[in-house]
Amino acid sequence: MVARVDLNYDDGAPQKALVEVFQAIGHDDPRVLSYQQRLSVLLCS
Repeated sequence: MVARVDLNYDDGAPQKALVEVFQAIGHDDPRVLSYQQRLSVLLCS
């Protein structure tokens, strides 16, 4: 996953893409919550 290597890669494209996927799937899906938590850890570390 590119976001693990460089959070600023291509002007934050990995993060933006994940947010779009989360919205498309829907926030009620348990997979979205799991991956949102992972993204949060990456952004805050």
